[in-house]
Amino acid sequence: MGCNHFLIHLDEKILFQPTNNIELLSLNTDENNIQEPIIIYPNPAKIVLYFEGLKDNSKIIIYNIEGKILIENDLNADYMDINNLPIGFYIVKIINANGIIIGKFEKL
Repeated sequence: MGCNHFLIHLDEKILFQPTNNIELLSLNTDENNIQEPIIIYPNPAKIVLYFEGLKDNSKIIIYNIEGKILIENDLNADYMDINNLPIGFYIVKIINANGIIIGKFEKL
């Protein structure tokens, strides 16, 4: 079974925290790879989305609710400009050597 995660909304941040209780976000096949939580904030966001806890060489893909890729970037900083996205809900996929994590955020 893949690594288990749960999603917490904490002070308008998204927290992806490893757990053994609920399989929700990780598509990783190795339970020991993702150890540190990944935090994406603010949520909702207007201009910039910040990332904490990402490993080097992470790829970020943002999809609209229909599944169309809107942004696909290698993340070289701890933030991503989302100012050009229309208001709405989005799926964010984070891919790195430790696996794949999927979450959602709102753009205001």
